[in-house]
Amino acid sequence: MHSYEDRIRAVELYYRYGKKASVVVMELGYPSIKQLGRWVRIYEEKGDLPRELKPRERYSRTQKIAAVEHYLTHGGCLSYTRRAIGYPSNEILKRWIEEFYPNARPLVIRSGTSKCFSPEERSQAVRELCNRRGTARKVAQSIGVSVPVLYKWKKDLISDESYQSMRKRKAAPQDKNQDALLGEIQRLRKQVHQLQLERDILTKANELIKKRSGHQLSETEKQGENPDS
Repeated sequence: MHSYEDRIRAVELYYRYGKKASVVVMELGYPSIKQLGRWVRIYEEKGDLPRELKPRERYSRTQKIAAVEHYLTHGGCLSYTRRAIGYPSNEILKRWIEEFYPNARPLVIRSGTSKCFSPEERSQAVRELCNRRGTARKVAQSIGVSVPVLYKWKKDLISDESYQSMRKRKAAPQDKNQDALLGEIQRLRKQVHQLQLERDILTKANELIKKRSGHQLSETEKQGENPDS
C-alpha cells in the first residue's frame, strides 16, 4: 500500500509528463498504469487524494450478514456454517456475529419444520445420546439435528466427566451380556465338536457292520454251492 506522498507524487508527474502514464510508471517503478488511472480519477473528482486508504474488504456486508444468519438458523455451529457456505474462518465469523447480532442466540430448527427445540427436548436428546447403543449420528438423525449440534447440547448441559461416567455405566451391562454370549458360543462349539466325533464314530461302526454282514453273506453263499463240505 502506497503512502499519500507516493500517490500524490505519481499524479503530479502524470500531469507534468503530459498525462503519459507509462512514463510515470517507468520513472517511479510504481504503480501499475491501471492503478495510476484510478488515482487520477479520484484526484480530478475531489481535487485531492485521500490521506489514508481503507483496506479493501474481502467480504461484502451482504455476505457477512448471510453468514451470520446461516449460523443463527442452523444450530449455531461455526464449523458447519463455514463448510456450508465456504467462508469465513471461525474467528472472523465470531467478529461478524458480535458486529451484526451481538445479543442473538442461535435457533436450532427441526428439519422440515419451523419449530425450535425446547430446553426439555434438548435435555431428552442429551439423555438419548448418553444412553445410546448405536452411533451418535443415528441419535442425531432421529431427532433431526446434526451431530455437532447434538454434542453442543451435551456440552451445555453436562460435563465431560458426567458424560463419560454415564457411558461407562451403559457399557457395563453390554459387556456382561457380551461375555455371556461368548461363553454360550464356546459351549455350543464344544457341543458341535462332540456331536461331530459321535457322528464319525457311528459312521465308522456302520461301515464295519456292513462289511461284516457282507462277509458273512459271502460265506453262506459258498456253503450253499458246496453241500458236501
